[in-house]
Amino acid sequence: MIARTTLADSRTVIRPLRAEDAAACHAAVRESLETVGRWMPWCHSAYSLRDSQQWIATCQDQWVEGQAYEFGIFDPEGAEVWAASGSISSTGGTTSATSASGCGRAACANGVAIAAARLAAGFAFRELGLTRIEIVALVDNVASRRVAEKLGATFECEARNRLVHNGVPFAAAVYSLVPGDLPG
Repeated sequence: MIARTTLADSRTVIRPLRAEDAAACHAAVRESLETVGRWMPWCHSAYSLRDSQQWIATCQDQWVEGQAYEFGIFDPEGAEVWAASGSISSTGGTTSATSASGCGRAACANGVAIAAARLAAGFAFRELGLTRIEIVALVDNVASRRVAEKLGATFECEARNRLVHNGVPFAAAVYSLVPGDLPG
């Protein structure tokens, strides 16, 4: 089992979500309805504090079981929640994605999403021993694609019917990141 961990750089802190983060995560999701809600069907106007609490409990269970590693994204002091999740789901030595979801405005500016993704990718390579990360985004999700590109990921293809969004299959941009792509 991977120990719970806190990672930081000068811009951000990422760590596993805790029960006491629920209200702040809920607020971050609510703040991002217009941006993230367009891409993530769970990010909607009826998203409740209870939804946030249940998500955190699920994240904690998955971490313990080694199924997925969700990180909250926080300000440099680790106090203010900037994003509800940054996830790593491992299968067969490859992750399906690293992402920032439910991010408040602060996380979407000043390179915070990129810094958090870099920290999470480093964790995936060092701690999980992964050899490849796939970042998958709907083709017209420019913000997520820009994060992948600034992270140093390589665009590999536009895969048909790669993601299902609101019950409809869509093409997605697939990027890859391998350990040598990250600086240091």
